[in-house]
Amino acid sequence: EGNVLLEKKKYTNIAMSEQTAFLTMNMLQTAMQRGTGTTARLANGMPAGGKTGTTNDQKDRWFVGCTPYYVAATWFGFDDPKNMNYFLRNRPNPAAVLWKAVMDEIHDGLEAKDFPIPSGIVQTQVCMDSGQKPSELCYKDPRGARVRSEYFKKGTEPTETCKVHVAEKID
Repeated sequence: EGNVLLEKKKYTNIAMSEQTAFLTMNMLQTAMQRGTGTTARLANGMPAGGKTGTTNDQKDRWFVGCTPYYVAATWFGFDDPKNMNYFLRNRPNPAAVLWKAVMDEIHDGLEAKDFPIPSGIVQTQVCMDSGQKPSELCYKDPRGARVRSEYFKKGTEPTETCKVHVAEKID
C-alpha cells in the first residue's frame, strides 16, 4: 500500500584515511609493475594494483586486484584440496592470469585513468638504499642513480640525508 514498514539506517565506518588508502594502493601498483603481480598487468596500460597469494601448503592460488573502475578476486584450486606445485612449477600464478583475462576484457574501450591523489599526499625523491633524502652521492652510485620518487603522507617524508652512500679515498 506504499507504506514504509522498515527502513535501514545508514551506518558509515571509515576504516582508514584517504591518504593511507592511497599509499596502500600505490604499494599494490608497485607489486604489479615490478613484483609478484607482473603477470596481471593489463594490456591497455590501465593503472591497477594487486596482490598474489599462495597457501602455505601450495593448495590454493589467489589474486586480488583493482583498477580505478573495478575490483576483482580470483582463486585457483580444487574443491578437494591438492598440492598444485607439480603442475605450477615455473609457471605464473594462474589466478593472476585469469584476473588479467577478465579485466582486460571488461576494460576494453575504457579510458586509462589514474587513481586520484588525495590532499595531504606529497611526492619526494628518496635514496633507494637508505629510504632517506638523497645526497649527491646517491646519484653517482656505480650501478646508476639510486634515487626514485615516492609518495608520503605530508609530514612523514624523510628529513635526514642518506648516509649509506659515502665517498672514500682509496690508496
